[in-house]
Amino acid sequence: GRDGTTPDLPSTGRARAGIRAARREAGDRASNGSRHRCGACGNETDFASARHPLHRAGPWIALRYGGDGPNFALEETSCATCGSLVDVREVLKENANTV
Repeated sequence: GRDGTTPDLPSTGRARAGIRAARREAGDRASNGSRHRCGACGNETDFASARHPLHRAGPWIALRYGGDGPNFALEETSCATCGSLVDVREVLKENANTV
């Protein structure tokens, strides 16, 4: 709440709804078959995938590179129906320096 000691549930709900709406609008849509299942709405067919710099996972990630390492990115998969986050993984960038 406003006193800083209790959760402000209405504001939290609005913030979460905004995050989910942004996920539904962003990313590349793909049908992943049975690879994913949304725990919130049960969707098993339509998902959106978006890549982000590693620092999105937390402030201590890839500090050496300012949070955006040269070889890896963070890939988030979200439900295209409700916008819930379904999967997060670290993936190799297309232009990575692999030796």
